[in-house]
Amino acid sequence: MADALITLAAGAHVFTAVLVMIFSVLMFGETLWGGSPKRMRIYGIMIIIFAVLTYALAGWWYVVYYGPDKQVIINGEMAWAHALVMETKEHVFIAGFWFSVVLGLFGYFASEEQLDNPYYRKTVALLAIFLIVGVLLLEGMGAIITAGLKIGLGGA
Repeated sequence: MADALITLAAGAHVFTAVLVMIFSVLMFGETLWGGSPKRMRIYGIMIIIFAVLTYALAGWWYVVYYGPDKQVIINGEMAWAHALVMETKEHVFIAGFWFSVVLGLFGYFASEEQLDNPYYRKTVALLAIFLIVGVLLLEGMGAIITAGLKIGLGGA
């Protein structure tokens, strides 16, 4: 039972990050095809909530469980998975958290007047694109790190 909970906890931050990406896609669509301040507010709140959850869950996982995994990766054939990929992922993740908060605030405080402003809409769309690409990049990096762990444990 404890192993099942640990496995669920390992994937929880991935799930919440995907939800951040989904709400970012929705916000991107709102900026392109005529936005509703009400929907923008909902998307903004959801982005911030799931970004905070992702940050807390990933941080907890990293502090509590990543240490032994790190040693396996470093001692394995894919030591670069930690040295290069995880070190990069940490920085992208922290920047992505702040992108999420900023995008969420843009959505939360959106008004009809702002949504009529093409510069505002382009700014929100650009932030959303950066966030979407960032989440995809983080997911890919996570897969590389997991592969480094599996190979370090002797699996394929």
